[in-house]
Amino acid sequence: MSLANYSTDEAQPSPGMMSVEKLDAFLHEIRLQALWRRDADICADYYDDNQLDAGTLEDMQRLGMAPLVRNLIKPTINVALGMEAKTRSDWRVQADAERHQDVAEALSVKLKEAERESRADRACSDAYAGQLKAGLEWVEVSREMDPFRYPYRVQAVNRREIFWDWRAKDPGLSDARYLVRKRWQDVDILELMFPVKKELISSIGWSKANWDTPPLDVTSEMARSWSHERDTTIPESDWRDMTRKRLCLYEVWYRMWQRGFVIRTPDGRTVEVDLRNARHAQAIASGMIEPVPAIYPKMRLSWWIGPYRLADMPTPYRHNNFPYIPFWGFREDLTGIPYGLIRSMISPQDEVNARLSKMMWLLSAKRVIMSPNAVDDVDELRREVARPDALIVLSKSYNKTVHTFDVASDFELSKQQFAVLKDATQAIQATGGIYQAMLGDRQGGANISGIANNTLIEQGSTTLAEINDNFRYGRMLVGEALVELIREDIGREPAVVNVEQQFGRAAHEIRLNNPKLVQGVQMLDNDVQRSLVKVALEDVPSTPSYRSQQMWYLTEMAKSMPPEIQAFIFPFILEASEMPHRREIANQVRKALGIGEGGQQGQQFSPEQVTQIVQEEVQKALQASGHVLKLRDIEVKDRAREDKRALGEGELSIKRAELGLHAEENAIERMDVVLSNKQKEQTDKARKAA
Repeated sequence: MSLANYSTDEAQPSPGMMSVEKLDAFLHEIRLQALWRRDADICADYYDDNQLDAGTLEDMQRLGMAPLVRNLIKPTINVALGMEAKTRSDWRVQADAERHQDVAEALSVKLKEAERESRADRACSDAYAGQLKAGLEWVEVSREMDPFRYPYRVQAVNRREIFWDWRAKDPGLSDARYLVRKRWQDVDILELMFPVKKELISSIGWSKANWDTPPLDVTSEMARSWSHERDTTIPESDWRDMTRKRLCLYEVWYRMWQRGFVIRTPDGRTVEVDLRNARHAQAIASGMIEPVPAIYPKMRLSWWIGPYRLADMPTPYRHNNFPYIPFWGFREDLTGIPYGLIRSMISPQDEVNARLSKMMWLLSAKRVIMSPNAVDDVDELRREVARPDALIVLSKSYNKTVHTFDVASDFELSKQQFAVLKDATQAIQATGGIYQAMLGDRQGGANISGIANNTLIEQGSTTLAEINDNFRYGRMLVGEALVELIREDIGREPAVVNVEQQFGRAAHEIRLNNPKLVQGVQMLDNDVQRSLVKVALEDVPSTPSYRSQQMWYLTEMAKSMPPEIQAFIFPFILEASEMPHRREIANQVRKALGIGEGGQQGQQFSPEQVTQIVQEEVQKALQASGHVLKLRDIEVKDRAREDKRALGEGELSIKRAELGLHAEENAIERMDVVLSNKQKEQTDKARKAA
């Protein structure tokens, strides 16, 4: 987002702007929040195979134990991630009233385009992974600063960058007073983002000598900045990197509560009173609408580098929410600390690693029972016993009747460790709520029935209900934020949205903000700003597996219907399939069967006639696409010839290289012969000289 057009003059800060004292209070409160981020990092490390810390590795090396890790957490979490990808559903815009149905349909088309172009599905999937692992991840929904990209940006944001009002109770943070995002940036990028503050950014002291004494001009911005840094309690290391010469940019979103008046429109909307709006003033003066006093928050955005304010402005978005949507995992009831599935798996995972290392150590460990002076060198004995081909030399004074010497291995302890290891392995799945049947492993359960196996899978899905419900809520908030950006960009200007053909409904266009006269008054038909719509998730997932399952149910249902009903729903079955040219074939079948777009059937056909008509239409479609297939075959053949030619040239190069290698080998053999002859001559000369 470009900030060049916003005023950043700090000479006389307005009452609505954030002060450095307010920022200091927010950051101080953040420092006093519960320490949960380190535990979240540990959970993520366990997923990434970083399960042994430096102290544990040092102790294991001292005891001679191998640092073995059997990561059972990762496949368990991957099962839940795969379930999310398999059951993913699209957004749709619903209308609260029938008259707004066209607007909802047009916004659904725009929303699907934004979902596809902004990679919103990938961002939500990354956030779901953060939910499961660490308990919290964020998704940013904002405008793209790069003009060469899609205008909307939807991307996952790591939990380490964002800090929020811990007192907020709403999952969507609608009651939070502030949200802070910290990002380290290079100075040149910051100077481009804030050209008005370029001098301040470039002169923020890289050397403390710059700030030993205040500037002479006490009215200058540099003098005020010097006093801010002197009086603030924000640690310098939090915002200034002296080595890399980078600065930490604080993006602060905060709500300023105020008292004002609102009006409620006849269509159910609540609007803040704006006396500069002629319609508001006229409606209030005529008594048509009565203003109501209210207390409500206004969102603002402020940019800071440590104690230095770069900009402060009203929110650039029409909605009054943060552009960062939280995806929660679980939260502690007492402290509100977020956590994911991995936290309860860490203890059994540590036990698995410890048992595995202990078991492998016991398999190779040897216990020696000996009398004093049974061997000459005890250290040598330790080294030899540890070897599989040990050679132990007893002392010359060793006497079997007097001395004792025995080497034993206790394999019973290894069996006990293995039994406990199996219990810890099952505990990981039990604590995570993901059972063996969900992992596709039927070992040890081959005798259970299919119903029992499906029951285990369903039970595992039920244990993930809370975290999946939080994900659906966060995904719905992402869709709502995208729709608000789309509505804001459409504004009140006329727009046309093309809707593709779907399930027998012909392709058509919807005109938004279409001006028309109603009783001599200029009105807008399909007014985007006044339409009451909301975002919801589709009931049926949009994944290939669910589409094939839906297709199977539809065809099985059609088999039991009368022939005239089969002819009516057959085009819908074609459109629901994955067949190429399915829409064209369905349209031709409707025409041939005399079925219009509204569903009226003009002629009765027998099942044999329906089958014959469908076969003819499919054959026509295949013939139409036959030319394309022939061209593709020609291209494939040409590429095959080129590949064969290149392969032949490569084989020729290989043969040449082999000939060169043989020549070098022959040369080496000749040199060996010459060297052996010279060595023989020198040997003969030495013998003669002797």
